[in-house]
Amino acid sequence: MRRTARAVASDFNNAVCITIPPDERVQMQELREEFDPSFRTWAVPHVKVLWPLGDEKEGRWDLLRARCKDISSFTVSFPELVMGEPGDGLSNLYCPASDESIPHFLSIQRAALSVFPEIPPTRPLTPSVHVGRCTRRELLDLKSMPWTPISFTVSRVTIFTRGADGMFRPNYQFPLSAA
Repeated sequence: MRRTARAVASDFNNAVCITIPPDERVQMQELREEFDPSFRTWAVPHVKVLWPLGDEKEGRWDLLRARCKDISSFTVSFPELVMGEPGDGLSNLYCPASDESIPHFLSIQRAALSVFPEIPPTRPLTPSVHVGRCTRRELLDLKSMPWTPISFTVSRVTIFTRGADGMFRPNYQFPLSAA
């Protein structure tokens, strides 16, 4: 059963993210297509590091690119699929990042906040990939399916930008320094 996406404020046009590489996203995409109401709006699985951002101005993407060069690449894994506490009968389904990668995500967030100081983080960063929303019954069905842990090297930061069609797509990529 496809879920319905909530509207996103139209002045929210960009987000600083880490994308899941194409060869690692297959099982996430299968789940997202069935359970994620924002699947069509955010077509690429990702970890949001800082959002919401308005339009780029004053050359700040270039400044963020420079700050990212001071951050080393790192390995992250997503070892499990987790279901959050139910709210409206549905619970968030997500893949939390490994604990050892959290300081690296926080370094990227600090770099982004130094470029966009007017954007307060909406909550403490808990790096994870949102996979969807499901009922407890659906989760029981999912628990019977095997989850293959995902692991890869994060070597770049991606800016997602909303297009005229309302979809958020990877737009700019900034490399991290080699580990």
